[in-house]
Amino acid sequence: MAHIETPPGHVAEAHFDTRPIWRTFWILLGITMVELVLATIHLKTGFPPS
Repeated sequence: MAHIETPPGHVAEAHFDTRPIWRTFWILLGITMVELVLATIHLKTGFPPS
């Protein structure tokens, strides 16, 4: 963690929350997996027609 110097005797720490980044990662990963499954179904069966 980075320490930010403030008036003498006080040290403030910078906080960075990574939860929104991980949540976005998992949502995008889920969307990508669904798209890959749909593309594979389309290529193997031809459904739905192009």
